[in-house]
Amino acid sequence: RDLRITVFDRLQHQSMAFFDRNKAGVLVSRMTADIESMAELIQWGLLQFVAAGLLLVMTTVLMLALSWELTLVVLLFVAPVLGIASVRFQRQSNVAYLDIRERVGHNLSNLQEGITGVRVIQAYGREREQARRFVESNRALYGSQLRAVRISTWYFGLVEWSGIVSIALIIGIGGFLVHGGSVAFGTVAAFVLLLANLFDPVQQLSQLYNTVQSAAAALHKLYLLMDTVPDVAEHPHPVPLPASGELAAFGVTFFYEGSERPALRDVTLTVA
Repeated sequence: RDLRITVFDRLQHQSMAFFDRNKAGVLVSRMTADIESMAELIQWGLLQFVAAGLLLVMTTVLMLALSWELTLVVLLFVAPVLGIASVRFQRQSNVAYLDIRERVGHNLSNLQEGITGVRVIQAYGREREQARRFVESNRALYGSQLRAVRISTWYFGLVEWSGIVSIALIIGIGGFLVHGGSVAFGTVAAFVLLLANLFDPVQQLSQLYNTVQSAAAALHKLYLLMDTVPDVAEHPHPVPLPASGELAAFGVTFFYEGSERPALRDVTLTVA
């Protein structure tokens, strides 16, 4: 709530040029979809992190108590695989979620323009063109979301695969140690059960990591918005001027930023 109020207050101090550069739908997306993405992480992410983290630590301690040799085998395999995969996932998902945030803004902008400007659209017979624009932006958003799903799918799949391979390694190495008399069969059996439980919190943390990446992309967009300095800053101590006389402007020509054609050309006006 406070963040929305802060962002809205920040927008109120921006110049008209800022709103020419940024569509209303994009700004609405920043105050709704982006903030909701961060709220989702705050609402359940911290609780899940604490619960999964405690379960992970407790399971690891029990595994070390049973057999430090088997625990070392698991860590030497799992840590490098998940570490490298997490770095790659962070890079790819960051790009994907930033693109989603952009697409959501453009999609909402097209939707907002189509609804608020429906009278003008119908007056000029532009219904098909407006529908085409919305379909294109909607498909672009779908494509961005699909890419993000593919990235998270291979990451979650790799985490699951690591658990299966780890259990297979422990069964193989544990069987060899049992045959040599170094480890009891019951120890290996208990270790395998603990290892199976170990990857439940690992899966939860990997899903939380995916949520963190989505929230980080939203936070990045909000920071860009909050860091925007107004083009025209009001004086902290303005002096009221007497309203007398008249204001005249001669030969005014005005271009919107990025436009090749002037909105006004050689206009003269007098305000009395």
